[in-house]
Amino acid sequence: MMIIMTHVDNILIVAPWGMPTWRRSTYSINGREVKSCTSLLPLLLSMKEYIDAGKVDIVIIVLDSLIDRYEGSVDRESECFKCYYELQDYIDKANESDLYKDLVSALESFTKEFFKCLLRKYNLDLKINDLNVIVAPAIGSPGGKWTFKGELREFSSLLLHKIAKMGLSKPYHKIIVDLTHGINFMPSLVTNLLHKFASIILLAHKDLDKIVIEVYNSDPVVPTRDEIKRPININKAFHEEIKTIQLIHAIPYFIRVSELIKDNMYKRDLSMKIKNLENRIKSVLFGHIKYVYSSLYYPLPLALYYLMCGQDLYDLGQVIENEYMNYIYINKKDLTIERPYTIEPDALYVYYISKAVHNRLNLTKCVPPDLDYLESVFTQIYSRVNIAYEALIGHEISQLKQLGKKIKEDKDIINRLLNRWESYDKIRLLLERKDVKSEEEKEKSRKMPDKRILIAHVGLSYDLVELSLNDQHKLVLRYILEPKKILEGSKLIVEIEK
Repeated sequence: MMIIMTHVDNILIVAPWGMPTWRRSTYSINGREVKSCTSLLPLLLSMKEYIDAGKVDIVIIVLDSLIDRYEGSVDRESECFKCYYELQDYIDKANESDLYKDLVSALESFTKEFFKCLLRKYNLDLKINDLNVIVAPAIGSPGGKWTFKGELREFSSLLLHKIAKMGLSKPYHKIIVDLTHGINFMPSLVTNLLHKFASIILLAHKDLDKIVIEVYNSDPVVPTRDEIKRPININKAFHEEIKTIQLIHAIPYFIRVSELIKDNMYKRDLSMKIKNLENRIKSVLFGHIKYVYSSLYYPLPLALYYLMCGQDLYDLGQVIENEYMNYIYINKKDLTIERPYTIEPDALYVYYISKAVHNRLNLTKCVPPDLDYLESVFTQIYSRVNIAYEALIGHEISQLKQLGKKIKEDKDIINRLLNRWESYDKIRLLLERKDVKSEEEKEKSRKMPDKRILIAHVGLSYDLVELSLNDQHKLVLRYILEPKKILEGSKLIVEIEK
């Protein structure tokens, strides 16, 4: 049966790998048996129609501890071992690297060539768009030679950064994870990040109403170096449909300086450089991004619009690309790799959630929004945060639309509002033929609405919003005060984690 595909039918396959010297095996998936030393190839063959249509992207995650040449017991007839052995020059190049970025580049090349080698050995014609390799940080001494000093959270941060960038540019409707070859902490941390990956992608693309997550793992096998004779099942561990995004409840500091250098007098200059970087990022994360994230966390569509329009977001992702790699130190004498600071994954996640909304809205100009725009664009965005928010926003916009109908029936009000601004409260009272307070009285009685009221009215409170009619006689909105002041005054700011 032919599968009809759309522009959003893209699949992202994520596969964490340990040392790729796996034995000859026969894997079974969906009733089909495939001879392969890795579960990834049978998994790819099970979705060949999508691959042939160019709908599948692959991310293979390896650790930088791959730099340790494997010398243990192995199945020497395995295609995986043969490819590993044939590509030792890349491992040697990684060991010779003086800079961490060169080490990463060598291991990326090794993994890409290893995958191509397997396709050749098994004579498979799989038209992969582009094989994405993430060389993630290890900890401890998993290979027994090199030692890796740093925090485990850096693994999550790097994955989040790399996959978020992919998800911002392409609408993946499904994320498939194969945990078969993941080692140690890799399977648990990758699984823990899946909802965050899905949240960023779901928020960035208006044509997605859900993202499917499927996690696979194969049968356990006895650890021997011989070929495994019986078929190994590739099992679906779980299936989940993500329709709402995950939001964290406090924003942590972006950078944590490692204890390795904090009190080390010989590394004081490095510590100062990292501190300066931390202060620069803090002003961005706890500045503009904090307000954007807060206006999404609470249902404040008009605030989110004005915080986004005509604004660029500082690219915190470039900190990893340009800064993080440069500070990682290779000590060849002691065979250690030291990472002097940790990027907090939750802080990075706050940035990428804000970036997802920014990309989706793409507001290069700041034109006061009309009700149809707010309803069509922002109810959909906030329904991804909480389905109840969609109803709240829909109700408040419906109230404003009713007001708009009354305005069109009153020529005096039309004249007052045509390309001029008046408070929502004043127009409402004029239409109801009630007394309107003078500006002096309003100033004396004006106070910031409390948190509960502002949330209940999704930020569209009578005394905070101004109305106008544009040239097309459409009702448009803006705030009387700066959105940041409203969020601060009403205490609708997501707290900073100490």
